[in-house]
Amino acid sequence: MGFMEDVDAKAGEKQFRKRNNVWQSAEMNNLQYRMYYEMLEQMACSIYRWEGLPPEIDQRFLELTLFNRGMSLFFYDEDYNAFFSTMGAPSGQINMYMNPTKYLAYGPNGFYKRLDATDCVPIWNNYLRRPDINAMRIYARRLADIDRTIDVNLMSQKMPIFVMVPESQRLTTQNLMKQYTGNEPITIGVDGMFDPNMMTYLNSGAPFITPELLKAKQTIWSEIMTYFGIENTNVSKAERVQSAEVEANNGQIEACRLIRLNCRREACKMINRRYTEMQVWCDMNKDISSENYNMLVSVNPDEDEGVL
Repeated sequence: MGFMEDVDAKAGEKQFRKRNNVWQSAEMNNLQYRMYYEMLEQMACSIYRWEGLPPEIDQRFLELTLFNRGMSLFFYDEDYNAFFSTMGAPSGQINMYMNPTKYLAYGPNGFYKRLDATDCVPIWNNYLRRPDINAMRIYARRLADIDRTIDVNLMSQKMPIFVMVPESQRLTTQNLMKQYTGNEPITIGVDGMFDPNMMTYLNSGAPFITPELLKAKQTIWSEIMTYFGIENTNVSKAERVQSAEVEANNGQIEACRLIRLNCRREACKMINRRYTEMQVWCDMNKDISSENYNMLVSVNPDEDEGVL
């Protein structure tokens, strides 16, 4: 092996050891957080359905831009002879209604264009003109923390925290505990090499709180659905739910729904006024195609009697 190959081998071995030194628990915490964050981000981008958009505009990119940056700029570019809905930022002064008089349109590929307010239509994510990414990071962290706490609570019900044994039996005990935590049958020799009486356990005494944690998780999830304006049953009591409580919950959901929907619809109205040939609109998304398909393929047995 040459000198450079030897250096590369040592560097690879060092990197391998470094990766192995990373705590598995920390990695699982990050994976759990990323799972919930990506789930919520994708859910946020699938809530709305845009109709009448020019074919060159990517609705996926539009909603991702609103989620991550709080605004998108809709405009017509004569150089490209096409409509755009890009990332954007206010530029210049604001008017008496705190609306920007100039904007900066830009893209991840280096696209850059300055626009007057009369040359574009801003699409805002909400009334405060802020993105949802920060709130979703908080919710994803809460959900991940609950899941990881459930993992710890379940593990504490399964095994003790500490096992004290003589040094001569330490390796044997480690192997036994690996079998135990791995749900494998435990086999112990009785030739005098292992003495269970010399083992001392220190139990955590942790109570089983997983059901309460799952209820807390459901409460947070319902709060997220209300944040997005998605219908949910945000009433946790076990007895009969009164109609007044259902109506109050539906009122909260609708109010949260209109925060984002009204801002998108206001942009649609401005686009339709500025570009009269367009009929752009935004609504809550629904799987209409599947409903239509099910209606077409459904068969009423009573009507088919006697039909060959």
